[in-house]
Amino acid sequence: ANSPHIKTIKARLKEGFKKEEMLEIIEHKVAELKDTENEMWLNPETLFRPKNIERNLEFARKSEQIEEKRLWSEYNRLKRTSPIEAEEIKQKVKAIREKNARQPV
Repeated sequence: ANSPHIKTIKARLKEGFKKEEMLEIIEHKVAELKDTENEMWLNPETLFRPKNIERNLEFARKSEQIEEKRLWSEYNRLKRTSPIEAEEIKQKVKAIREKNARQPV
C-alpha cells in the first residue's frame, strides 16, 4: 500500500481527478505504447505525474474524437455499398459517444 504507484494514484484522486479519467489515460496509452520501445513508460508514476496527467487526458480525449471522425467518414463511404459494414461502424461510433457521455466534464 506504500508503493510509489499507489501514492501517485491516491495523490491525483485527492487533487480531484476521477477514476474514469485515469482509466481513459491508461486505455489510450496502452494502445499507443504497448509492444513498442516506449512500453516501459506504462506505469502510474509516469502516466499520472502532475506534469503529465492533464496532457495525457487531453491526448486520450483528442484521439477518441479523431477516431470518431474517421469512423463517420468510413460509415459515409460504405452506407450505400455495404450497409451491414456501415451499421457495424455506426455501432462503434455509438459506443464511443456512450462512453463519453458517462465521463465527467
